[in-house]
Amino acid sequence: MIRWIRYKHRIPGPPLPARTFNVNQVGERYGVSLWVVYYWIDRGLVTAHRKKPGLPYAITLTDATDHRLRDWLPTRPTSPHRP
Repeated sequence: MIRWIRYKHRIPGPPLPARTFNVNQVGERYGVSLWVVYYWIDRGLVTAHRKKPGLPYAITLTDATDHRLRDWLPTRPTSPHRP
């Protein structure tokens, strides 16, 4: 119900804790789809927490995680949908 009210009246949700990102932000940061970010969460490649089921993930990116993901990106096969 609250989510609908926020959507209807364009009220933003509470901000994420410092040094955390949502799924969209991580996808934009690394130039990957949301499905890739969810894959990383499911496989434990990134640390993500939810306060309650159904709420957005808060993803913590350490320097080590950031380097590992950036190193992974150029070596993976290119999707036919990406330039």
